[in-house]
Amino acid sequence: MKRLGLIAVALFTVVAFTSSVNAQKIGYTNSAAILQAMPEFKSAETTVATYKSQLQSKLEKAASDWQAKVQKFQQDYQSGILTPVQAQEKEAALGTEQQEIAQMEQQLSIQLNQKETEVLEPILIKLQDAIEAVGKENGYDYILNADNFSGGVILYKKPGDDVTALVKAKLGM
Repeated sequence: MKRLGLIAVALFTVVAFTSSVNAQKIGYTNSAAILQAMPEFKSAETTVATYKSQLQSKLEKAASDWQAKVQKFQQDYQSGILTPVQAQEKEAALGTEQQEIAQMEQQLSIQLNQKETEVLEPILIKLQDAIEAVGKENGYDYILNADNFSGGVILYKKPGDDVTALVKAKLGM
């Protein structure tokens, strides 16, 4: 008798859980495709690419100047213009400058990442706000990101629940 009661409670729990799961409305969108279609994203990409080009030019100039100094040092050393002490000092200075260039490269990489964040963050917030608004306005419990089908993120989706068009409409696209 006790066993029958436990089975009844377990069955009731499964039915109640299944009912609550079935009542949820789930949609999906391709946020990467939306992001790529946003005019401000295209502008941001151009801004970041220009900034990256400027930083690369700065780094290439420093590396080129250093390389010219190394070649001059080698010529002076081979021709005997430098004393052994001068050669050691010059070699140490070139080593220090090489380390400074490596540090510059790291700093420029950090600056590029900061610029990307600065430029892209408002666009990503705008996209997220649009997705949340579509979810609330259309009664979705969840909206999943369908950007990466090969990564196993989404195994199945119903054809009628793609909210990408609604998000694009919310963004005025």
